[in-house]
Amino acid sequence: RKKDQCIAVEGQFDLIMCHQAGYKNVIAVSGTALTTDHLQTLKRYTENLVFSFDADTGGEGATKRAIGLAQQFEFNIKVAILPGEDKDPAEIIKKNAKKWEQILEGAKPIMEFYFENTFNKYQKNLSVDHKREIAKELLLPIKNLANVVEQAHWLQVLASKLKIEEKYLKELFLLSKS
Repeated sequence: RKKDQCIAVEGQFDLIMCHQAGYKNVIAVSGTALTTDHLQTLKRYTENLVFSFDADTGGEGATKRAIGLAQQFEFNIKVAILPGEDKDPAEIIKKNAKKWEQILEGAKPIMEFYFENTFNKYQKNLSVDHKREIAKELLLPIKNLANVVEQAHWLQVLASKLKIEEKYLKELFLLSKS
């Protein structure tokens, strides 16, 4: 409550290392074990969540799943992205607790996380096929935003980055599943 923020890490060892480094506003969600009941409880303490799961495929999937669940409760959500050479928060803290602080300070709002993550997969070549895949991956997170102004903003950003007219994305957006 004092920090008005909850940091969610993937494992118990990450939690222990965070607490030893002085971060008392941290919980461990054991990967995909986060539930709506947990989020309802957290909502009583804060509106602000930061997810920092392991820097692997499982962690990425757990992050996206957790974001989807947390959006239902209209949390302010950020993602603390771990650098490529470090696997998890515990490893970072063991090497350099100050670096962990910098990662938390640089946590990205969820749509920036989604855009960066998706565009990094296709950074070398924005072919028509890649544009289609990027749109497919990003339209659902945009649709999951509760605010229509935010949705409109991110549709504009996506159209600009893909170098296509926004009206085509709007058509796909209206057809996409929520």
